Amino acid sequence: MKLLPFSKKTTLGLDIGSYSIKAIQLAKEDSSRYRVVSLRVTEIEKESENPHEAIITAIKNSLKGVNPKKTRLVTSLGGSSVLIKQVTFPSSSPREIESSLKWEAPQYIPLPLDKIELKFQIRRVNEDGKSSEVLLVAVDKGALQRQLEFLKSAGVEPQIIDVNPLALANAFLTFSSKDEDKNVAMIDIGASSTIITIFRKGGFFFSRDISIGGDRFTREIQKTYRLEYLQAERFKKKEEVDLNLIKTVLDQLLLEIRQSLLFFDTRTGHQGYEEIIITGGGARLPGLISYLEKNLNLPIISFNPLSNLKMDFNLSEDEVEKIETQLGVAMGLALRE
Repeated sequence: MKLLPFSKKTTLGLDIGSYSIKAIQLAKEDSSRYRVVSLRVTEIEKESENPHEAIITAIKNSLKGVNPKKTRLVTSLGGSSVLIKQVTFPSSSPREIESSLKWEAPQYIPLPLDKIELKFQIRRVNEDGKSSEVLLVAVDKGALQRQLEFLKSAGVEPQIIDVNPLALANAFLTFSSKDEDKNVAMIDIGASSTIITIFRKGGFFFSRDISIGGDRFTREIQKTYRLEYLQAERFKKKEEVDLNLIKTVLDQLLLEIRQSLLFFDTRTGHQGYEEIIITGGGARLPGLISYLEKNLNLPIISFNPLSNLKMDFNLSEDEVEKIETQLGVAMGLALRE
């Protein structure tokens, strides 16, 4: 894909996954309209003898043509390196909340404070005016440092580092034209893990990481058919793949989804769900949406972040369909103010 000259006012969202790097660059045309200047999905070489260098190479390839002086770079962390908890704090003052974090956080974040970067976001001030609902975001310092080293080796430095669940929610809420006063459940199936994010605008926010993703699907097929990994990966993408081959893994995923939906619904007063939004590269597994709809008894809707956006280049419908479900996090990053 040919990249066009970059705008002076653009933001590039860079989603560094375990299987591929997703990069999408947006230019803001007005207060609510965006234009896609460029996008790339670059696979990380799986058979590389030096996995570290393979990631750096993929990042460099994703950013070819980017002028760091004219483009703001926003990236994120996800998976087991991130922990998000919404809690009630006995204060509504940002200064007081920040000063009390070291004493309040340990009861909610089961990690040594010297091993994490801890940030907070006030979701809302409660009716009493004295307490507030606060989102605590903990990021593993080791994972953060590795991410920064990858980017430095690729010759770039991020202006903002977000976390995947919040980026995905940002993308959905920015483009959603539906009723905002409802529970939103999003399932992001990546290569190595699945992130379940459930929220209500201005209300409770819940996110958890499950160590089941597209890679587990591939390895189950690999084991059943005694294939090489790359052969199993290609086979997985065929329409005739039999989901019974990976039923054990799918049933585990289904159980985790059900437990998450039940927890959130119980926590928020049993308001239920109208639908589930699915995204991520693993969501393209043939037959997966039908399987989830049947077993969860809810409509499953693919999140298509490129819908209704102008692009400075041409993509065929097949190209869009192939990559669009992978772009949710990168889109949310590129939308960061």
